[in-house]
Amino acid sequence: MKKSGNRYAFVGWSLLLPVVALLGTALAANDRDNDRHERAKTLYVWVGDQARLAPDFLAVIDDGVDIDHVEFAGPGKLVAPRDVTQDSDDPRPGRGDDHGTACAGVACAAGRDGASGVAPDARLMAVRLASPLGSMDEAEAFDWAADHGADVITCSWGPADGRWWDAADPVHQQRVALPDSTRLGMQYAVAKGRAGKGCVICFAAGNGNESVDNDGYASSPMVIAVAACNDTSKRSVYSDFGRAVWCAFPSSDFENPDTHHPAPRTPGIWTTDRSGNAGYNPGGADRGDAAGDYTNDFGGTSSASPGVAGVAALVLARNPALTREQVRDILKATADRIDLTGGKYDAGGHSAFYGYGRVNALHAVKAATAAVPTLVPAVPVPGVGAPAPRGAVSARAPIAARRASRRRRRR
Repeated sequence: MKKSGNRYAFVGWSLLLPVVALLGTALAANDRDNDRHERAKTLYVWVGDQARLAPDFLAVIDDGVDIDHVEFAGPGKLVAPRDVTQDSDDPRPGRGDDHGTACAGVACAAGRDGASGVAPDARLMAVRLASPLGSMDEAEAFDWAADHGADVITCSWGPADGRWWDAADPVHQQRVALPDSTRLGMQYAVAKGRAGKGCVICFAAGNGNESVDNDGYASSPMVIAVAACNDTSKRSVYSDFGRAVWCAFPSSDFENPDTHHPAPRTPGIWTTDRSGNAGYNPGGADRGDAAGDYTNDFGGTSSASPGVAGVAALVLARNPALTREQVRDILKATADRIDLTGGKYDAGGHSAFYGYGRVNALHAVKAATAAVPTLVPAVPVPGVGAPAPRGAVSARAPIAARRASRRRRRR
C-alpha cells in the first residue's frame, strides 16, 4: 500500500490502515474516481479497533528480514529475532535474500510510512532460515518460535516447484516427504506453543501448478496450506492445488494464452522490500517507490501465506483463548466460496483450488468474539468472479514464471 499525504491509496493488491483485508477485485490508486461498477465488485473489510486488543507474536520463518526497515524498526515491533542457520540473534538477510522482508510486510508491516500488513500491530518474530531443505535447522526454527511465544508462524518455502506453464515438467510428479526432524519441530509448535493451545502454522501451497499433496511440508495436517487467487476472484495460474489446500488469499497472477487464462488487472502485492536498492525494487517508481523501500509486484503463494497468517493473528488478537484448531475452523467456516463453477467445490464445501474459500477477515474476526465461536456460514459472494477481459498474447511466460516462483526454494 502506498501512502499519499495522510491517506492510503490502493496500488495493486494492498492493505489499508489500520487493517483492511482486501477480498475482491483490486482497487487502483485514487479508487474514489474509479468506475462504479468495478468498485461495486470490490469487497473489503474494515477490522480496525476490533483487532487492536493484544500484540500477537507473528513469526516469519524465511531467508531473513530487513529489521531496520521503517515498517519493522518501531519501538516494540521486533521480538526474539533469530538466525537458526548462523546461530545468532541477527535475522538480517544475506546477499540476494529478498523474500522474507516482502513476506513479513504482507503479514505485519506497521503502516508507518508506505505499507501496512494485514495485522499491523502484531509483533514480528523474524527467524532467518537459509539452510538446505530438510536441515535440522528447520526444527530449530519451529522450536524457537514456539519457545519464544509465537502465536502464528508463516512459512513461504518448501521443495522446488515444477514449471507451472510446462505440463511435461517431471518435477510435477516428484514427492518430497516431510523430514522427521521437521515434523517433530512442527509437532512441538502445535502441541506446546501458546501454553498448549498451539501455534497456528501457515504454509505456502506452492507455485508449480501441481498437486500440493506431493509436498510433505504444505500438505502436513499440522499446517494451513494457502493457495493463491487473483484480482478477479479466480485461481492464480501457478497456484498448487489438491486435498491439502485449506484456503486461498489474494495474490499476483499471470496471463497464460495456452489455457485462455486472462492477464491480471494489477501487477501484484505492494509490500515492504529491502531498503534502498538491495531488494526486488532497485529504486524505481515503476517497481514500487523511487527509494526502493517497497515493491509493487510481490506475489505467488509466498504472499498468500503471510496474508492468512495476518488474519489468524487478528483472530487471536480478538480472542486469545482460541486453540489452533478453532482458528483453522473459523477460517474454514467464514471463507467466501469464490468461483463457484470453476472451483468445483465438493459436497463438504472443499475445492482443490481454493480449499474452503478465500479468507474473509471481517467474518473471521467476528466469529472469534465468543470463547466458543459462533461461526458465520460461508456463502457465495454475489457480483464477483466474472472473468476479466482477455488481454494480448504475452511472450513473457518464462519471465513471469520466474517471478511467480518467489516461493523460497530450499534444497
